[in-house]
Amino acid sequence: MINLRQQGNGFMSWTFLKTARAMQEWLDYGDKFTQMGLFDFLIPDDTGRIVGTVPHADLDRVTRWPNTRYLLTVRNDGILSRFRAIVNNANGAQDKFISELHRILDAHPYAAGVDIDLEVGPNDNLDGVVSLAKRIYESIKSRPAQRFVHWDLPPMTGDGVPFWERWCDYRRMEPYFDSCAIMSYAFAWAGSAPGPISPMWWLEQVYDYAVTRIPREKIYFGIVGFGFNWRIDRAPTGYRGASGTFLAFLGWQQGHFNHHAAQPLIPFAGYHDQESQSPYLLLHVYDKLEGADTTNTLSPAVRVAGAVGNTKRNYLVAYEKSPVYDFSGVIVDRDGVSYDEISGAMSIGAPWISPRAPRLVGTPPVLEAEGLATYAFEVPAGGTYELVVRVNAPWFNSQQLQLALNGVALQVGPFPDWYPLHRRTHWISLGNHAMQPGENVLEVHGSGSQRGTQFWGFRICSSFTMRMDGGGGTYTLTPRRFKDVSGNWVLPANFILTPEVLRHTPEHAWVWYDDFRADTGGYYVQNGGVWSIDQDPKRRVMVQSDALSPDAQAHLTYYGFGDLNIRVRLRMTQGNGTMGIVFKAQGVNDLYLFLLRRSTHTAELWQRTGGTWARLQPDVAQSVALHALYTLQIRTRGSELRCWVGSTMVFSVSLSLPASGGFGIRTSNAACECSLLDAGSPYVYVPQEAIDVTLPDGQTVTHGRIARTGVTWLDPWGYFEYTGPNEERDTRTTSIPLDCDYFHTSPFAAFEDDRSVTIKLRDRGVWLTDVYLGDALGFSVAHYSDAEHFAVLKNLAKHRWGLKGVAFWALGLQDPRVFDVV
Repeated sequence: MINLRQQGNGFMSWTFLKTARAMQEWLDYGDKFTQMGLFDFLIPDDTGRIVGTVPHADLDRVTRWPNTRYLLTVRNDGILSRFRAIVNNANGAQDKFISELHRILDAHPYAAGVDIDLEVGPNDNLDGVVSLAKRIYESIKSRPAQRFVHWDLPPMTGDGVPFWERWCDYRRMEPYFDSCAIMSYAFAWAGSAPGPISPMWWLEQVYDYAVTRIPREKIYFGIVGFGFNWRIDRAPTGYRGASGTFLAFLGWQQGHFNHHAAQPLIPFAGYHDQESQSPYLLLHVYDKLEGADTTNTLSPAVRVAGAVGNTKRNYLVAYEKSPVYDFSGVIVDRDGVSYDEISGAMSIGAPWISPRAPRLVGTPPVLEAEGLATYAFEVPAGGTYELVVRVNAPWFNSQQLQLALNGVALQVGPFPDWYPLHRRTHWISLGNHAMQPGENVLEVHGSGSQRGTQFWGFRICSSFTMRMDGGGGTYTLTPRRFKDVSGNWVLPANFILTPEVLRHTPEHAWVWYDDFRADTGGYYVQNGGVWSIDQDPKRRVMVQSDALSPDAQAHLTYYGFGDLNIRVRLRMTQGNGTMGIVFKAQGVNDLYLFLLRRSTHTAELWQRTGGTWARLQPDVAQSVALHALYTLQIRTRGSELRCWVGSTMVFSVSLSLPASGGFGIRTSNAACECSLLDAGSPYVYVPQEAIDVTLPDGQTVTHGRIARTGVTWLDPWGYFEYTGPNEERDTRTTSIPLDCDYFHTSPFAAFEDDRSVTIKLRDRGVWLTDVYLGDALGFSVAHYSDAEHFAVLKNLAKHRWGLKGVAFWALGLQDPRVFDVV
């Protein structure tokens, strides 16, 4: 056995199940195990006591296979209060726990030591957990025998990651155990979306990290022996999934089970997930398409071959919605340069005109008049007509036009900061107007207009509508009959269509979004430092490369923004100084600044007035490391200012802030890279949650729209405004999951020919990943593990990471053929 362990062939499991099958497998294959956790001891409360004993039937197997190292598994069943009480020694719970470990070891002399299965620990007391591990280890090692200490640890992918398991510090705990099993299974679980139980990308992250913190020869690679089956035909009342053994999923493949008594028993072939090297099933699913499997893609939606999280997927998404116009009864259609007369300070483009500043012309020089363009047009009969103009606001200070229709003044703009059609040529209705038969006149005036605002033309019509559209796709469904266990070709009475989508929480309506895919340097006024845009697809960053510059700033070239939510992603690459967000700036010497300082590891809030700095709040401790990526965010709402580092709010203050200003980034004595600079309205939100499904019978239903209170919906944009004192999440009771979600249509009559459905993306930012067509009585997706999956992971544990061996959860759940590859 010692030689096997040294070669990475250690094999461990637990006696969790007491089924006849599990007991028989232990009896038959017990010689293959190098280590076994006797899963019979429970911490039942917060006192630290331990209850339980090894059943007599288990002792027969212990006696039969004496070369296995048997450990007494002590568990808290994931109840935090029990773990915390022991860590804190509350009312002597830790003292009691230590004495109980010795008691059960004394009562079971064949046991080599203990297996500590404490889960869901106190994340606010890492030192206490390490001290407990040290005390257990030293106390057990003081025994003359039965001195082995093993821990079952959660899967970590970095120091303190995931955050909900940060009580577990591999590096600090490692000196206090002889071996450990990393429980790297149930990444997908009953309460998640369907997916591989132990996806390969995740296992790679776990063990690439683990071997940097724990000696390889101490680690057992945790392998799943079970699986989950997720119902996707209806909204769940509890968890969507249910666990099952390998033999249960084999039974599905052999046609032993169904979702409903009225369903036929149908054998289903398994599929192989190539990325995770594991099997899965589509049960009573009559067709499945990827989001990108459109027969017709409706713009602006696009098909993407990319990733959802860390999983490769081919999905459909709209990154932004586009305007769709409907004109009826157009009687006049003129572009911007089809004027009848033009004079003064007016630029002429193709095919637009734009007011500009008057210049000195002639000899002697005379200041030219403000621009004026005149368009005379005919209407066949007097009446009321709608005037629709085509414009472009190319920048925030070029978004207003002064017009006149038959002498009546009209105005385009100005637009709110969050206006989604900034810098896009688009149509705007200026309302219905009475027009005389024959000639009418439209004028574009430079006076009263903002310089640079473009006039692209106009139409006179009987009616005009505009809506914002996210596009979508048409999918061809091709269901066919299945053959049941009796050889009959069967088809359900009704189908349900289930689109799988990844939704996102609402975004602040964008004012500015720059991820530096283009050379946007010209949009910024730069002061100090050395600034550039690196468009390398692997980088895409704004760079400030001078680590010695005491004051390097890059502001957007406009200082009239109102309240904003501003977010930046920054990485300090050299120096020991500061990097941060500039906001409410009147210029480079009058601004507010939220920054991180590396020399003191602090987050700070400052105001600069006439070049003089004033600290607005006491500094807050914040680790700042070179080359680490930090997301900084500020939000102003009137006098309210809030600042975040990542998801942690570090400042919430009330200040007398300017009504408007500019924004950007600033460094001092530090070089840095910025991979994102975006700003949005702090009041107006863009939902990313809903789709429209049109079934073969022509019925269209909206799915996913979340009910909200205290908000005002803004048409035609599909945005909503919230001016309350809280956060957007307080407007709804429905949470938006971080993984894929499922919408379910009502049942409709089944068919066995090819028919089309159309799915429209009602919001931007909704990723349509899959479309399932299944039996309305029930259908599901199952992922599980088999012997081939076990063999792949066992070989990786040994040959890629050089680990002690593998540990599978749990004996009696797994594919029986596992013992053929051990």
